[in-house]
Amino acid sequence: MRDRFRQSGIALGFVALLLVSATGGAAATAPTGTQQTHDGAAEPPAFVVDLQSDGAATVTVSYTYDLSDADRKAAFEELQNSTDARSDFRDRFESRLRSVAATTENATGREMSVADATLEFRTDGDTGIVTAAVEWDGLTAVDGDQLTLTEPFASGFTTERAFHVIVPDEYTVSSVTPSPDQQTAGHLTWTDGTDLNGFELVTTAPAETATGDETEPGSDATTDDSAGDSGPGFGVVAVVAAIAGLLAVGRRH
Repeated sequence: MRDRFRQSGIALGFVALLLVSATGGAAATAPTGTQQTHDGAAEPPAFVVDLQSDGAATVTVSYTYDLSDADRKAAFEELQNSTDARSDFRDRFESRLRSVAATTENATGREMSVADATLEFRTDGDTGIVTAAVEWDGLTAVDGDQLTLTEPFASGFTTERAFHVIVPDEYTVSSVTPSPDQQTAGHLTWTDGTDLNGFELVTTAPAETATGDETEPGSDATTDDSAGDSGPGFGVVAVVAAIAGLLAVGRRH
């Protein structure tokens, strides 16, 4: 029962995150297709996790606006030009990810923090693109030369945009579940709608670039279903709070 609440809390947190928008969800209109450019960069809309060797990651979510639609063009321009709108969007984006990180921290027993949210704007033809990013410390478990990424993506995470993971330079993928739809050197992609339940990615550095750090207590390199049982767990209150946050976002603007 506790594991079910844990998974529900993580999944609902991500649903709320992907609906964060100062324009009430007017984004996400560009068609999906090929999800990487020729140089390996992620095409929007996308959810990107750029891993670092110390266990941190830059997490980026891109939102698209159809500028051929007058209402959505106005929403994009308001967000881009209004200091208050940008601040509101950025704050809610960071708040949602902090909530997900707190739930994941309890599930893994590994200390996490989310900070330094940023927004970037650009246009590509008739598409307006908003890219929101945060720095997430402690996202991956570090065990010597090995990084393991599981939660929060292993518990019911399904994204409506392509999901990308970029591994640190010179790291190689040792194992990954489920198999990515695309994989190049250091870049894995799952297409939008992929069910990532049970997700696990293990990457390894060559000996000369290994961090050499010992695993911190509670930062096991593999997911242990009992990890959530050692902490306070995820009760009904956490799930209700996640739902309330989701509804609050949906009511904005």
